[in-house]
Amino acid sequence: MKDRLPTKENLMKRGIVTEEADLVCPLCNQHPETAYHLFINCELAQRIWQACYSWISSNYAFDFPYSLQGHLGIGRTNKEIRTWKGIRGAVILCIWKKRNGVIFNMDSVDCFVMVQDVKFLVWSWLRFCQEHATIHSYSGTTISLHVWRIYNRKVRK
Repeated sequence: MKDRLPTKENLMKRGIVTEEADLVCPLCNQHPETAYHLFINCELAQRIWQACYSWISSNYAFDFPYSLQGHLGIGRTNKEIRTWKGIRGAVILCIWKKRNGVIFNMDSVDCFVMVQDVKFLVWSWLRFCQEHATIHSYSGTTISLHVWRIYNRKVRK
């Protein structure tokens, strides 16, 4: 991760957030919001990662990797590695959307709902890949945009 997201810590570095109290993670209200905290160290993020491990019956459930690269290293075949990349993207997207929802819309945080959103995104992505299996050089961006549209339709209903 290149740490370019507008997390509260990065906004403070840019002079947009000026109060130390404004740096607290909106999901756990305990630690300063950095990208690493938000997606890896936050208690909510860890519960979501653990849930993802458990619903795919992964034996990695008790050996939690503390980096996004660690999540990419899971899988023995190319298909498993691609699936974990999809899961990683879905987790990051759901956490970021929830973070923004809490900040801008005063949404509540529900880990169960977030895990369901991750499952939906991964299922949509895998389904899209399966339906377009004859396309050998598809763009990850195209898949992401397609799944994003499906996810936004689901959220609006």
